[in-house]
Amino acid sequence: MTASARHRALGPPPPRTARLCLSKKDCRPSRSGNDTAVVPSSMAMNLRLTDNETEALRRRAAEEGRSMNEVVRSAINRYVTDRDERLNALITRVASEDAELLERLSR
Repeated sequence: MTASARHRALGPPPPRTARLCLSKKDCRPSRSGNDTAVVPSSMAMNLRLTDNETEALRRRAAEEGRSMNEVVRSAINRYVTDRDERLNALITRVASEDAELLERLSR
């Protein structure tokens, strides 16, 4: 029997499905063999913003020609990677601007 004859007789093969693979046990192929294990590469989350924050994000994304998701991810990435540098810069600025006050307080 040819493949096309088999297809006509049995109908189309079942669709392949993806399933989340969180452990080695989950990664075993199913008995039917019609699925593919998928290792998660990202995480979905809900972000609760005020109306003003949402509108500001929407405007910024439109100005930059990017999605709101891209703008948020970029901001989070910048926050977590530049934190030490930003903190040191702020400490230096405060120490410089308030040097006289800090000197009096240290006595």
